[in-house]
Amino acid sequence: MGDAQFLALGNVKSAYIDTTVVNFYNPSSYSFLGKGMPLTSVNITGRLTRVAQNELSKTYSIANLTHIALAFPVTKRGGFAFGLTPFSRKGYLLSDTRYEDGDSVLYAYRGVGTTQRVFVGGSFQLIRSERQILAVGANLGYIFGSVGDERYAKYKSLSYSGLDETVYRMKSFHTDFGITYRAALDTNMNQWLTIGVTCSPEQTLTAEKDYGLYYLKGAMFERDSIADTVIYNPDMKGTIKYPTKLNFGVGYTFRPRNADGNLKQIYELGVYAEYSRTNWSDYKEDFADGHTSPGFYDASRISVGFTYRPNIDYSNKSAGSKALSRFQYKLGFYNQSLPTVTTIAQMNETAITGGLSVPLTVLRNSSFNFGFAAGFRSNGTTTAVSEQFLSLSLGIVISPSKYDAWFRRNKID
Repeated sequence: MGDAQFLALGNVKSAYIDTTVVNFYNPSSYSFLGKGMPLTSVNITGRLTRVAQNELSKTYSIANLTHIALAFPVTKRGGFAFGLTPFSRKGYLLSDTRYEDGDSVLYAYRGVGTTQRVFVGGSFQLIRSERQILAVGANLGYIFGSVGDERYAKYKSLSYSGLDETVYRMKSFHTDFGITYRAALDTNMNQWLTIGVTCSPEQTLTAEKDYGLYYLKGAMFERDSIADTVIYNPDMKGTIKYPTKLNFGVGYTFRPRNADGNLKQIYELGVYAEYSRTNWSDYKEDFADGHTSPGFYDASRISVGFTYRPNIDYSNKSAGSKALSRFQYKLGFYNQSLPTVTTIAQMNETAITGGLSVPLTVLRNSSFNFGFAAGFRSNGTTTAVSEQFLSLSLGIVISPSKYDAWFRRNKID
């Protein structure tokens, strides 16, 4: 899952810098916003997943709001943004029936909840010239919300069932940083190279943990039907060591020369690549119950994306500028290793992606964005759980019209 403008590019984020995009994944991007043109960005994403193991399969869907964000240019060299995004999310339900000691046992596992991050960030261009720009930026966020894991077991011959429940409640600050370098590769400035680096350093997050073990007499996972409490340890204060995440991206854009003015439309091509790594093996939980943290594999991702805009002057309504020529078309691919627990073989995810951005010519710098990803997850073994999925993402970016630019200085003759 992901935001439409980045999902369509194979989830390339660190090097995709555009004056019409709110890229809070790389906070140094805020300083590239158009003068007097603040952006409001909203995105929703849905995912349809088919989970299979041997001859068993199950299909489920999920939809979420992925962000609400606003970004503002402040000076010629600076900008800032604030917004709300999910930090972590759990949404799964798996079940299995086994036969033990002459009786059938139903096992079920459920993950629920979301933690959110409200953030504010700023960016400044340390170097700004006609042919090169170096910008730095940072976000400061506050994480709140809760996620939980539940395990359920029910013997068919018994009237009672068991429920094991663990809930984490997050209340902590979080920071991340970004650097962007852009340089023109020719004297006509038709070719640009962009290098983007983002880093979320290892951080210790404060949290509280609730643990309970219950006997139930009602339906699966119904806490209102608790018949007896075996263990209940609420409000255990502790910390979670969140690992370092590093992204390195490169982008190249090309426009043809039009020195003689013979071209009615000038197109733009873009090629992007990104490598991402998160050291999940450093993840650690420290709570009063002495629970041992699960071990995870480190995760990494390689992404490639392409963009094509037939006409960069999409506000031009001349006879030669048709509606479809104003769209930006995107195609991508990514392959990533997932932070699977080390007790099983590591899972991998591969997907092809695509989408488009449709400019809203009435509102300058505004656009409607669509992205999709179709792929699968597997660890290569025939007996393990595998997934096939289709993600769809819709987003809209709203900016004032060219007649309503903000922060404009008026002069009196």
